Amino acid sequence: MCSKKKYSLLGTVTFRLTLLFVVLFTLLLVAVFVPIDFSLRSIMISRLDAKIAAKLADFSYYDSLFEHKPQEAPGIITDSITWAANSEGNDKVLWLLFSAQRDVIVSSDIEPWQNALTQISESLTELPSRADLPKPLPAKLPAYPSLTLIKTTGVEQIAALKTRTLHDPKQKVRIAYLIYPNGMTMIGVYSLRDINRLMRQYRQVLAIAFSVVLVLGGGLGFFITHSAMSGVRQVTQTAMSIDKGELGRRVTAGLHGHEIADMAYAFNRMLDRIEALVKELAETTNNIAHDLRSPITFIRGLNETTLASNPSNKELQKMGAETINECDRLIEMINTMLEIAQIDSGLTPLGRGRVDMVELVKQAVDLFYPVAEDKKQTLEFIHTHPHLLVRGSLNSLQRMVSNILDNAIKFTPHNGNIKLSLNSQNNSVILQIRDNGIGIEHEKLLRIFERFYRCDESRSAAGNGLGLSLALAAARLHKGNIDVESTPQKGSTFTVTLPLI
Repeated sequence: MCSKKKYSLLGTVTFRLTLLFVVLFTLLLVAVFVPIDFSLRSIMISRLDAKIAAKLADFSYYDSLFEHKPQEAPGIITDSITWAANSEGNDKVLWLLFSAQRDVIVSSDIEPWQNALTQISESLTELPSRADLPKPLPAKLPAYPSLTLIKTTGVEQIAALKTRTLHDPKQKVRIAYLIYPNGMTMIGVYSLRDINRLMRQYRQVLAIAFSVVLVLGGGLGFFITHSAMSGVRQVTQTAMSIDKGELGRRVTAGLHGHEIADMAYAFNRMLDRIEALVKELAETTNNIAHDLRSPITFIRGLNETTLASNPSNKELQKMGAETINECDRLIEMINTMLEIAQIDSGLTPLGRGRVDMVELVKQAVDLFYPVAEDKKQTLEFIHTHPHLLVRGSLNSLQRMVSNILDNAIKFTPHNGNIKLSLNSQNNSVILQIRDNGIGIEHEKLLRIFERFYRCDESRSAAGNGLGLSLALAAARLHKGNIDVESTPQKGSTFTVTLPLI
């Protein structure tokens, strides 16, 4: 049975399109802002390198100063690099001049950098010697991929730059090396704290802006997709109304775009055609039913008249009685077929009355108790609630229960057991009718609700094969369903599920 299901927001097309919109928007923002973040840091490092290169150019004559003024050179260089460090901040810049033997000759204030001196000194071992450097100097050295080599204003002075992480204190620094021809090396250590702090602030602002843009973009995407799907929702609501029997409902064409308008137009055309066919079917069915009932009623009446005029003719009385019974059976069959057709076509409206299923099943058990007693069968009814209410037609629900219970009694042998149980579960009324009768084979179980289908192929048992079809039609009319489980020679269980008020 097809019934309306309740879906969560996560399963809707609107949510999925919104999620897709947010994902694509996120990828677009990442594709835009990640290169900007990388470029911004690269620009800041490049500016720092340019400043470092300018300082190294100022220090490029220190080797010749040692040659011409060996006594005065340390003091002059110390004053120069100390002033350079103080202007930037001693905790941000450190200048060291090493001899060819890798001993510190002069330095700026080393107190803030005391714990990192060993690591800075060890970094000298990573430098290439002047003799190893090719000429002309390339932009990159394959043997030293971590170094960036630059030329200062001096022809012979070559500087190397690299970024290194110091473990104590744990921070990143930009280290500059100026390699003099006489073997001395000037080292400048520039802290990247300011750059990293600026980058963190930039990323925090970017993250906030990113989140705001995603929330606004997601909301806008939801609004757009929700509006775009409104036309589809109209079609769905109209289809659900038609399922309830409102064949005159149509989709209102709105300003949803040509595609939705075309779908609404095609859907309305289809509904016009279906409504015309249903009405034609109803008229045809009524005409056929009337045309069939009239001659059968006439034949029945004729037989009654004949029987009344010849009461002494036993053979005639027997034949007439059989004819009357068959006429009654045909009329009942025609009425049942007509009722099933009207329910399936949606022409039978669902009653709005409140039906107590506990009381209804009790009455059905009382009605069939004498029949079960004649076959020495045990008929038991168990229920967990004093009242279980459903909305619908009392007569239709009575026929549904009666047809299933009649089947159970009919196909359960003498001394058999038939048990009815009624309870509620998940806002539904659950009625189970279980017997230990002959059961139904699996291949036949799939067809028992078909019209005129009978498991008894010899058709020796009474019935016309419409009882279960009518029961299922009645259950579906009340937005319910009937399920069957059966094992040959062990019995069957019919489970009726109806929505609880």
